[in-house]
Amino acid sequence: MDINSTQQIEESTQAQGNFVEIKDGAKVRLRIVSGIKGVKEHNIDIKGKRRAIICPVEMDLWEAAFEDRPVNKGIKCPVCERGQKDDRKITTQFLAITVDSEGKVGVLKKGASVFKPIASLIEEGYTLSERAVVIERKGTGLETEYSVIASMKDQPLSDEEKVAVEEFKKDYDLDQRSQPMSYDNIVRKMNGEDPVFDDEKGDDKQMPF
Repeated sequence: MDINSTQQIEESTQAQGNFVEIKDGAKVRLRIVSGIKGVKEHNIDIKGKRRAIICPVEMDLWEAAFEDRPVNKGIKCPVCERGQKDDRKITTQFLAITVDSEGKVGVLKKGASVFKPIASLIEEGYTLSERAVVIERKGTGLETEYSVIASMKDQPLSDEEKVAVEEFKKDYDLDQRSQPMSYDNIVRKMNGEDPVFDDEKGDDKQMPF
């Protein structure tokens, strides 16, 4: 789901690989080089590891509310159907592609405490691909707090960074990765199997991982 305002973040929040890591006490400078996407996801145990699965039902409910349309009652989620209380819990996360101060491209995936101030800076007119946000983390677990401010100086992307961003986007499609997988692929993932996309039919939404 596209995120365009602080109101959306406010109302929606009543495997590391590509993801930006911010450790306790650390401070990072990131330029945002994509739009912001929002996901409603389960976080379940799969073969001893915690894995996120975007919930098709909660995503449709969320999008229907903002699009002022009826809910698609035909959409189902195997995680919700499984009946395990902890698995059915939903968290709201936001994602954007970023470039750090060393030119490394990655994905910032955090909750509203990080992305609400980022959305506010965009609303104030900051171009965050040229003016970095400085994110500082303090604490761990439920005691984690983040502060987010705009840096004092512009830092436009270099030609090398622009190329790196385009190469990253070829392998990491943010639009697709913020959509639920089909029902069958969610079942496969829950079973520890790889998703299969070449046999998907109809209007199933797909997510390439």
